[in-house]
Amino acid sequence: MDNDKLTLELQKTEIALYRTLLQTNFYEFFKFYWGTANHEPLVDNWHIKYLCDELQAVAERVFRREKKEYDLIINIPPSMSKTSILNIYFPLWCWVNDYTIPFISVSYSYQLSINISEKCRDVLRSDLFQKYFYDIKVKEDSDTKQLFKVVKDNKVGGFRYATSVNGTISGIHGHFLLLDDPLNAVDALSEVKIKNVNEWIDNVIYSRKVDNDVSVVILIMQRLHENDVTGYLLEKNKNIKHICLPAIESDKVQPAELKNNYVDGLLDPKRLSKEVLEQKRIEMGDYAYAMQYLQEIVPKSGSFFDVSKLLIVNS
Repeated sequence: MDNDKLTLELQKTEIALYRTLLQTNFYEFFKFYWGTANHEPLVDNWHIKYLCDELQAVAERVFRREKKEYDLIINIPPSMSKTSILNIYFPLWCWVNDYTIPFISVSYSYQLSINISEKCRDVLRSDLFQKYFYDIKVKEDSDTKQLFKVVKDNKVGGFRYATSVNGTISGIHGHFLLLDDPLNAVDALSEVKIKNVNEWIDNVIYSRKVDNDVSVVILIMQRLHENDVTGYLLEKNKNIKHICLPAIESDKVQPAELKNNYVDGLLDPKRLSKEVLEQKRIEMGDYAYAMQYLQEIVPKSGSFFDVSKLLIVNS
């Protein structure tokens, strides 16, 4: 075998090996493709692998069209790569395993939802993605920021549809319904707006499943109010796995054994050090800080609640 043929064979082998690794491990897939949609280096932390593994477990049941075990709610502070994990890379990883999967993605803002969808599509089109998953493309005549379909070997597969709360989803059904911050901090100050969001999810989202036995609703957000989407869904639906990762170790951590992963009482000492958290508390005020970073349910009227004491971390 001459050198050119040997080189070609080695390249094919490398591609096959990487393809298998990336297909079978969402966490490795996420790390590998991070730079295609993000300009800053990845700040890795144990919670990223944990969330990737949890999402992979849910997805693999859908790939096999098995009856789902639960819907999933994840509460985590801002700026912890939650949108990248769930809303950019998760659909892509699902498609490299099952290109037929349809996604509906919802955020509180239509423009935010569209921006996230564009990033997901950009990764799919990237040279790095196409190098290893050259058989998966965006369908040319179904290619918009709001809705794009995928094809594999020229066979039409699933899609990603982006919308916002109160947006239109008529005639569209998904195997994964991704709720990524369906309520923002400003709207969480209004009981009326909170009620409207919850009623929209009730009346719209739960009727948009491909298969009620298989399809999964995944909500990811920081807590904003005692009656926010997390509180509302946990109250009415018992078939939910609730993952709660406050910035500081407390009895809010769920599952409780995850406390063992906290370092000096902190979820992520690199991103959310004691100094950063104290500055956040000062900037945001006790109420917003407690809800968004500590995942503490604090009634707005309960100004007597001394959040600052919760910043004490045993070293």
